[in-house]
Amino acid sequence: MTNANIRGYTRKPIWIRLIAIALILAPIGNIVFTIAALDVPLMTWQSWSYWLAYIKPQVWALNVLLFSSGLALMRVRTWTHLFASFTIGVVLIYNIVFWEGLLFLGPIAFGVMLVLSLLAAGILYSREFRKPFHNPRLRWWETSPRYQARLPVSLTHSSEGNMYPGEILDISRSGLFITIENNPDLPIGEEHHVVLPTGIELRGQIVRRTGNGYGLSFVRVGWNQRTQLKAFIEKLSHDPQALLR
Repeated sequence: MTNANIRGYTRKPIWIRLIAIALILAPIGNIVFTIAALDVPLMTWQSWSYWLAYIKPQVWALNVLLFSSGLALMRVRTWTHLFASFTIGVVLIYNIVFWEGLLFLGPIAFGVMLVLSLLAAGILYSREFRKPFHNPRLRWWETSPRYQARLPVSLTHSSEGNMYPGEILDISRSGLFITIENNPDLPIGEEHHVVLPTGIELRGQIVRRTGNGYGLSFVRVGWNQRTQLKAFIEKLSHDPQALLR
């Protein structure tokens, strides 16, 4: 597997999952708090009809925002963190501005809601929580494992038809790094047909060049090719020589 220059996360951090689940469940908590404050039996149509008929549109909007931001947060992207942060900010402002109208919930329930909102905001805005959202190099769980291999490969220019025999140095599901005989001058961005030793044909685009070879990224990979490549990588990870037998 490739090494990174900075410490990353091989799995999605548990605190991201916990905060996301909390945001998804927050609307249910709001409903339960309200029904409990009104002293209405929970499992009756009356309790739900109250929500349908009397809850203000802005409260519905806040609950939709909370639920949506929780789902989005699981995606772990910059925009999802900004969306969740914006949502928590709006909820806090609403709770502070309209605190008198929320006291019908009771001081304890209102206090719990406010503390939970502040806690969620503190976690969302913390530096450690923000790291994997704003720095894709830390999201190792999205990176395909890269395996070293000394296996034959051939490249054929997608339009000119020139063929270049070479050797795979390492490969993953997203691309490979190869050396080519006589080290031809191939430009970055050029596309080639790549034939692996087991006969799998893929299309690769040159994305980098070093003194000893070329890095290619697989492009326009079909479902059947993806399945074949997955099996190839799986076999390579256990017994590389089996691919040549």
